[in-house]
Amino acid sequence: MQHAFILGGTGQIGRAVADRLLQEGWRVTLASRAPQRALDGQPNLRHVMLDRRDSGAIALALGDGADLLLDCIAFDPADARQLVEVQRSVGAICAISSASVYRDDEGRTLDEARSNGFPEMPVPITTSQPTVRPGNATYSTRKVAMEQILLDQCQTPVTLLRPCAIYGPHCRHAREWFFVKRMLDGRREIPVAYGGMSRFHTSSVQGIAVAVVASASKTASSVMNVADPVAPTVIEIGEAIMRAMGVKAYIVGLPDRGYPPKDGVTPWSVPKPFVVEPSQDLESAGSYESLVPPAARWLIEATRDRPWQEVLPALAAYPFDLFDYEADERVLRALS
Repeated sequence: MQHAFILGGTGQIGRAVADRLLQEGWRVTLASRAPQRALDGQPNLRHVMLDRRDSGAIALALGDGADLLLDCIAFDPADARQLVEVQRSVGAICAISSASVYRDDEGRTLDEARSNGFPEMPVPITTSQPTVRPGNATYSTRKVAMEQILLDQCQTPVTLLRPCAIYGPHCRHAREWFFVKRMLDGRREIPVAYGGMSRFHTSSVQGIAVAVVASASKTASSVMNVADPVAPTVIEIGEAIMRAMGVKAYIVGLPDRGYPPKDGVTPWSVPKPFVVEPSQDLESAGSYESLVPPAARWLIEATRDRPWQEVLPALAAYPFDLFDYEADERVLRALS
């Protein structure tokens, strides 16, 4: 029986990958800093408590090794060097990076879009698109530094996955809450920027899981874009969520007003498409329409008895109010 070891295994991506691997007959070890009582009694699945900041912790937890080591929480060169140190104990390494590493011909990126202007990328963005330079300045430069160390220093096959706007159950940055909460609050007209035609590519955790499984059989290092087969528009995202919830509202597209927009800002609002070319390994993954219902159901249940800001801290940290209904009403009145 093949064995997978997942760092950050109890998070959104780790859970989805574990489910997929278990279905395919793998034995899975989830590693995280917090205890996980909910895993008790599940066959072929175990949990180990591990703080990667402790020297030698990963090697100790790996024990006799694994066929696949997935790192869901590799963010910088230090994390990459930890994987290099244990590479002889594993058959393959897979690390989650980000599509935010890409830059346009003018050097513009997603990280500095609000100050330097939104990047103008080809449609679709392939893995041959230039990336930012490695460094410590931003999230994306640290991701690239992590990528380069793994590609340069690992003899074990390495697969780097570059997802876009990730969605699925257990997400701390669940963009879908923008529409789910409005439906729960009874909003029936929803103004959105850029006519609702923005396309910021979505990446399901199920698709990421497919890519991880594919990485286990690779004999050479590679980079994969991980995204849904088709990049939905904001209107298509909203309508898919409404169908999943069995409710209906009218999405009102607002005229273009520069970047960043002042009104109708959604978590996917971009003035130009940010669309990647998904890897061919993802041909079996489903569409946004088919995969978003579990995410919507999880959001409804997870926020039933807890403030949404506790459940979705990354979304709550946005630099603007996603649920300014007074502003929505003001914009709608101006259009009438």
